[in-house]
Amino acid sequence: MLLTSAEIADYLPHQGPMILVDHIIKADEHSLVGMINNHQDPSHPLRIRGYLPAISAIEMAAQCSAIHGALSASPAFSGPRRGVLALIKNISWTRPKLDDIEKPLEIDLLRLHHDPHQALYQFKLSADDDLLVSGQLAVFFKGTEASS
Repeated sequence: MLLTSAEIADYLPHQGPMILVDHIIKADEHSLVGMINNHQDPSHPLRIRGYLPAISAIEMAAQCSAIHGALSASPAFSGPRRGVLALIKNISWTRPKLDDIEKPLEIDLLRLHHDPHQALYQFKLSADDDLLVSGQLAVFFKGTEASS
């Protein structure tokens, strides 16, 4: 295990139950793999009307992108910075909710592009080999303007 849940808290603005990723098992310059075990928790902060919708995977992926950005920060990009989730696209899911999955969830994140102003990630959320949610998200870094 690369990062425990207690260590993940150092990389996110969130605290307590709003930290959705339980641990990071792999990370390199271009990718990250995280594990999520709290998706069946009845008090999960993203539950709506008693269930955890599949679309909540976007927040899980956004948290992983923040962790990845901090872990892979380059001095050329002035180290880690706060970002804003600016774009979500190509989202697809195979089931409407996640809380009925008994296995741990794995989130695979791949950075497709980055520069001093923004980063683009592709993500996949799965349980074993069962793909549950996939998509892309872009993060714009605060204090910069995205290039056109």
